[in-house]
Amino acid sequence: MKTPLIPVLLWLTAAALAPLSSQAQPFISPNPPNSGAYIPTTTRVPGIVNSLTLPGYDFELMEISGQPVLLRMDGQTIGTAKSGNAGSLGFTAEFALANQTTVPRTFQFAANYYANLRVGFRVLDANDNIVWQSYQILVDIPPFAPPVTVTLGKNATWNYRVFVPIYQQGAFVLGPGTYRLEAEVLGSPAYSVRSEFTVGVLVGGPIIKPTLLPN
Repeated sequence: MKTPLIPVLLWLTAAALAPLSSQAQPFISPNPPNSGAYIPTTTRVPGIVNSLTLPGYDFELMEISGQPVLLRMDGQTIGTAKSGNAGSLGFTAEFALANQTTVPRTFQFAANYYANLRVGFRVLDANDNIVWQSYQILVDIPPFAPPVTVTLGKNATWNYRVFVPIYQQGAFVLGPGTYRLEAEVLGSPAYSVRSEFTVGVLVGGPIIKPTLLPN
């Protein structure tokens, strides 16, 4: 059993960040006093702070014939669901982008859809295949459509919270393996952060082969 951890990645200043490129209905708070996102206090350098918070690392689904399905996180049960019902088991992750500078920062998005979401989450397997994501990829954006501009004010923070399903509607969304959760701004300049986690599955009583939902 691994020690519980809350991974926080990519502590970067504005000078070190470069645009990359790019939904869930995330929790959005312009400048919450207690967002739940951990930000180190030992190196508080003014800049753009990018962080991703997960509740743990090891997740395990236990499906025993005739018993409720259990989801355990780092050895502790965090949720139950009746086998075959419409319930969902998973965990909540949070992305935070904090503008700790003294000037507003503007972001440009290719469409209102992305501007309204601002941040997207996705899960990739060990082979870099996308197995789940919180947003859709738009394919019908007019080629010369003007970008949508959104401003992150000075000393303000965008916080986005998403539920990542592991078991849903009686089937396994994520089977046994190691995965990578990524969060990114869906516009430009794009900031992204990632963290790994594992999923294990224990079945028994007769043996039940896990059923995976289609991507």
